[in-house]
Amino acid sequence: MRPYRWLWIFVLVVFSVGYSSAENQMNQIKQLLGSKTDFTEKQVENILDLLEKSDIGGLPVEILTNRIKEGVARKSDFPTLLEVLTKKVDSLKQAKELIYECLNKGFSVKDIKYSQQLLAELLERDLSSDDFRIIANLALLQNMKLDELVPVCEVLVRNKEENFPVEYSREIVSLAIVKGLDRKAIEYISETIQEVMRDNALKPDEIKDIILGGLNKHRSVRKIQEAIRETAGGGKTGLEKSAVRRGAETRGEIKDELKQRGTEERQKWEENRGR
Repeated sequence: MRPYRWLWIFVLVVFSVGYSSAENQMNQIKQLLGSKTDFTEKQVENILDLLEKSDIGGLPVEILTNRIKEGVARKSDFPTLLEVLTKKVDSLKQAKELIYECLNKGFSVKDIKYSQQLLAELLERDLSSDDFRIIANLALLQNMKLDELVPVCEVLVRNKEENFPVEYSREIVSLAIVKGLDRKAIEYISETIQEVMRDNALKPDEIKDIILGGLNKHRSVRKIQEAIRETAGGGKTGLEKSAVRRGAETRGEIKDELKQRGTEERQKWEENRGR
């Protein structure tokens, strides 16, 4: 048999396996919706049509089927479930476009499926495509892999969820990349930002200035973290600061009590001496 015929057979086998898997998922979802919901036949068809179009478009259908199973378990009504699925499909499409933009620019990637799924989640959590492109352009200059770029962009989302302005995060992450910091270092700085924001220990612009100043002076991540914590409260945060305050209050009370006792003892001694 000629070599090209083996290749043709291989392609047919792979396609048939993929088609069979997708068809099985469709049948399982159809059975689930028919037995566990009160959706009409038309509503079930709408959901299956959405899955089929997503599969044809190269989107990970298993993510959508998992959302359907979660929705059925929560007893979501049809409009709610359809809205969730539509939003997920839109984010997956946008993530796919952004991922392939990066690949066309020269990014390397080990796990494209994971990068696409994580980016879709971040887009749902209000990561803007413009912010992603800004960070991506800088990351490319530093030979950062796509597998690192997407988690770095997660920093913007996590900080924003702690009420740290996204423009500050973008400025910090951009400078960190230019200065050659890797993904882990950027994540460590972000964790400190989130910690201080939760404690309400510093204002966002104060945090930003400390970090940018440290990066421009080529200080280590540890030194930057120490500077933030020291400015926030002598290196103490959260419960530690509360404990320090309580300790100081207690020492003050004891000192006042000893002082009062000393005054009383002196008065008694002077009275006895006068006798």
